[in-house]
Amino acid sequence: MTVAALLLAAGRGERFGHELPKAFVSIGKKPLVLYSLETLIAVQEIDCVIPVVAESDLGRWKALAQGLGDLPKLAPAATGGAKRQDSVRAGLAALPAHAAWVVIHDAGGPIGGGAAGAPGVDGPPRGGGARRGGP
Repeated sequence: MTVAALLLAAGRGERFGHELPKAFVSIGKKPLVLYSLETLIAVQEIDCVIPVVAESDLGRWKALAQGLGDLPKLAPAATGGAKRQDSVRAGLAALPAHAAWVVIHDAGGPIGGGAAGAPGVDGPPRGGGARRGGP
């Protein structure tokens, strides 16, 4: 089973009230998006993580990603859209052809608890094609 994760970081986070998009605001010593990225990469069942970033933030993302070193699971960023559903669509279009499952996570809400707190990817949900994951 090949599992891909879309890390949605294209939102503006206007209610957050910061000049930067919410995903790029530093909390502690690093931008919020990195907490989720690190957790998703640590999940053994996830084979690749595709960040989905607003076109205006692609440069910011590339600069941030360059400082992360070699992360084999990290795929090139997809360009997000005006609305969340547009960003999800863009991320789905960027999936590798062999992806069987997709985890979708909003970078504005970090996953707590390390890899153990990441959404489960232990197989398909019963009776449907989607489920809400959580710590």
